[in-house]
Parts: sequence; C-alpha cells; structure tokens
Amino acid sequence: MHVVLADDHDLVRDGLRAHLEAIGGEIVITEAGSCGDVLALVGTGAQPDIILLDLNMPGMGAAGGTGDGMQGLRTITGAFPGVPVIIVSGYSDTATVAAAMRNGARGFVPKTSGGRSVIAALHQVLDGGIFVPEVPTIDPNAVWPPSAAGQMSTGSGHPLSLVSAREGMVLQLLVRGLTNKEIALQLGVKEITVKVHLQHAYRKIGASNRADAVRIVLHAAPPGG
Repeated sequence: MHVVLADDHDLVRDGLRAHLEAIGGEIVITEAGSCGDVLALVGTGAQPDIILLDLNMPGMGAAGGTGDGMQGLRTITGAFPGVPVIIVSGYSDTATVAAAMRNGARGFVPKTSGGRSVIAALHQVLDGGIFVPEVPTIDPNAVWPPSAAGQMSTGSGHPLSLVSAREGMVLQLLVRGLTNKEIALQLGVKEITVKVHLQHAYRKIGASNRADAVRIVLHAAPPGG
C-alpha cells in the first residue's frame, strides 16, 4: 500500500507515520510538505493508493497561499483521479467538513481525534466507504425541524424538503459513520426498517448510494461549529 502523507508539520507527519507503520504488511509512505510536493509526484509516475492531506499547508490556496484549502484539494483530486483523499485537519467545523466532501474528499479526520482515527478512516475509505467525524450541528431537530405535515421544513425546492423526520434521523446517523445495524440499535428498530428508510430517503434527495447521500446531507447542513 502506498500512502502519501501530506502535512507541513514534521511532528504531525512523524506521529502519523508511526501509526501507519504499525499497520504491518508492505506499506510505502511518501511525505509531502506542500501542495506542490504532492503534485510533483505526478511527474514521477507514482500512483498512491490513498492520500492523507492537510488543508492548511503551503500552496493549498487559490493564490498559492493556504486559504481554505479547497482549491488545493480540487487540484490534487484532479491530478490523481480515482485516488481517495482523506483530509486530516485542525479545523473540523461543519462548514469545512461539508466543503471538503463536496470538493472530492472521501474522508475527514480532525487532528484532535488522534492517529487511531486516521487508521480507521483509511481502512473504511479503502474498503469503498466514506469517513466523517461526528458533527454536533447536524442534528435531526436542528437541521430538519418537522413541519405540521410531518415533512422537513427546509424550504420548497430543497433536496431534503420531502424527507420525513424519521428518515432525517437515519440520514443523520449515516453521516456520523454508523452502519445500518448500529443505526437500528440506536433508534430501536429492525435493520430492514433502516434499509427501507434509506431507500426512501435516497430517492427523495436524489442520492444514488451511501457516499452520495452523505455529500448531499453535508452540503445541506448549516455552517457553524
């Protein structure tokens, strides 16, 4: 497995390297301290399996500075099509997480979560899933307050406006990374019920799969954090 570890702080890279090497097996770690360092790998013909990326490092902004990092994220995902990117950032507010997922990230881990969370994210993303932190502001009662008709009061034309309160709760737990079985236990229902809620929710919000649904929900979540 070839992992690109991109962060401009030596201590962060050293800490993450130790956790990555503890996985065992054949693992190649390429370190980068800037967006330019990551992009330079394209010329070498290197094809990483996954990229761990800090948003706030040199070259990640639109004008070559740090900015919010989204320009750099888009550039890197464009340079390495098909290679999943996990953001490892000191900023984990809802707006930043949502923006990162909209701009091509497959996972997001706050630096405060520690190395074990990074490894958990790595395994989940390599298995084809997505990984996002638990975002307190994404709450079924705050994001989708039920209207008198039992539908979501998100405004006419909004992709979540037709999602029921129960479906909204299932989506909220989905965003937090819970499996269908875990969602069922949390809500006290059968797993098949969760699957049915998700199928209905996917159709209503226009999602084709689990990852697509997460991106749509995060995009709809209000900024804050």
